[in-house]
Amino acid sequence: MTQHRTRFLVISLVLSALFSAASWLAAQARREAPEPDSRYKYESVFHETLQRVREAYVNEVDDRQLMAGAYEGAADALGAFAVYVPAEQVAEYRRAKAQARRDNGLFLVRERGWIYVAGVEEGSPAETAGFERGDLVAKVGGEPTRDLQVWQIEAHLAGHADRPVAVTVVRQGENHELKLEPAAAAAARPAVRVETVSGIPVLRIGRFESDTAAAVERELRRLGPAAGKLAVDLRGTVNGDPAAAFEVADLLLAGELGTLKAREDVQKRFAASGEPVWRGQMVVLVDRGSLGAAEVLAAALKQGAGATLVGETTFGHAGEQKEVELASGAVLELTGAFYAGPDGELLDEGLEPDVEVDERSRRLGERDLDIDELILRRGVGVLAGEEQKKAA
Repeated sequence: MTQHRTRFLVISLVLSALFSAASWLAAQARREAPEPDSRYKYESVFHETLQRVREAYVNEVDDRQLMAGAYEGAADALGAFAVYVPAEQVAEYRRAKAQARRDNGLFLVRERGWIYVAGVEEGSPAETAGFERGDLVAKVGGEPTRDLQVWQIEAHLAGHADRPVAVTVVRQGENHELKLEPAAAAAARPAVRVETVSGIPVLRIGRFESDTAAAVERELRRLGPAAGKLAVDLRGTVNGDPAAAFEVADLLLAGELGTLKAREDVQKRFAASGEPVWRGQMVVLVDRGSLGAAEVLAAALKQGAGATLVGETTFGHAGEQKEVELASGAVLELTGAFYAGPDGELLDEGLEPDVEVDERSRRLGERDLDIDELILRRGVGVLAGEEQKKAA
């Protein structure tokens, strides 16, 4: 009996010591700050913020509305093309995505809670209405855009394809009331064309579609080898398929063209099918409105053919979107992979021009030129050798 009592006493003391040590360690963990980059730290801050809002905000808050805003904010932090769609809006979202996008030439982006015009296609109803890149969209059809996503605005515009839509934009601090006419009211200029500026051929690519490469090839063969210099104009080119941009790159360089990467995994490789259709000195004209497929082509020509980039830093997003369904029934649309040029660097940041054109770079006699015209002149000047002379 004494041995049993002694054994029981020893076991009890050991267990008590273990429980005491565990309690002490737990208390220490609560007192010590979590690791700077630990997920626990961020979750703790989130829960504390949520609790403080519930306790201190002037009115009672709707938890569902508060959480929806938090989810939207998290998606917004991922970039301009990430979207959170609540479960109750998924059906509407699916219908909007399946519906043919209204071809009005207006390309909108939502970033940091603001919806703004990232691009305006030449000859489109949007250009006719007076939209400009950088306009903040305040109202569509009289409805404020603060709580709207881009897909909701596009669905609204598609639903009014037979009549004009009133749009209020903010430009340089002033409101402008614009009227976007139906797409049939204006005929867009050809997506691919060649113009001659100061003796230099300028190949304009307004968008990238399935037939863009064929149209570019026709223009290049028309120019022939005698034209040893070429400016490829991608200013304001926001629409199109990156795969079509690689098809155009195939006409102008040989070897590796680029890849599509998801983190470190290469999902697709793009390589030239043979020798270029045209060879010579190239300049690529870019601006903040050069996005997606335009950035794919600009990177390929710069890295694979030694082209000189002239203009502004590009938008900085050439990715492939994918949808993730959440357990709640909500949908998260985000970038699942990014394209890269021949050097393998992801196109998730803007391409820096070799010859930067901005307000500070204006010279005497250029004060009255808008930035688009200035980029064109500088690009043509590089090919003509004028920029080197002026620099010297």
